[in-house]
Amino acid sequence: MLTRWRVTAALLAAAVGGVPMGPGAAPEPVAAQAVLEPFPGPRTRAIEPYTAYDGQTTCARTAKPGALALAKILREKFASDAWIGIKRSCAGDTVSEHKEGRAIDWGVNVEDTHQRLQAKRAIRWLFGEDRFGNRHAVARRLGVMYIIWNKRMWRAYRPFDGWQPYEGHPHTDHMHISLARAGGKALTSYWTGRVADVPPAWLGRS
Repeated sequence: MLTRWRVTAALLAAAVGGVPMGPGAAPEPVAAQAVLEPFPGPRTRAIEPYTAYDGQTTCARTAKPGALALAKILREKFASDAWIGIKRSCAGDTVSEHKEGRAIDWGVNVEDTHQRLQAKRAIRWLFGEDRFGNRHAVARRLGVMYIIWNKRMWRAYRPFDGWQPYEGHPHTDHMHISLARAGGKALTSYWTGRVADVPPAWLGRS
């Protein structure tokens, strides 16, 4: 029997409709009923470690199931009026997890009061403690690798530095979320209830 933690391959493959993309981009399919409950409580204290940096090395033609399912949460539970983009052309030599289908651009604009508040609400959801005291609990259980929004960046591989200034694209008109490979494949504990094998970040602690 399915629990709110489980997402089967069949559910993730059963795409319906699409998620609005940026201008000129084709819509991405979103998993049907991929998430039964967007705020699950952990069943055990066990949780993924903070993930090491695991950047794009290949090219993918399809969006990964974990990115699709997270996009569905962001659209349906936070800001339904914000566009979402996942895939990107593999042209050029820049490194981008969009090129592997495991990064999300979520069009929450800091100048839009509703979208700004919903973005902050989503960040609280991602970074809150669970009932076992695990910090950044949902982000870790989803396999979030880094987030860029409103000229700042949070890195799972440097989690206790907090939000640091980001000097690239300001990301004031959208939030970027990159997932580690296990998160992109929806193999992390948010989806399966079992802690995934992710490459742990070295946090300078014994």
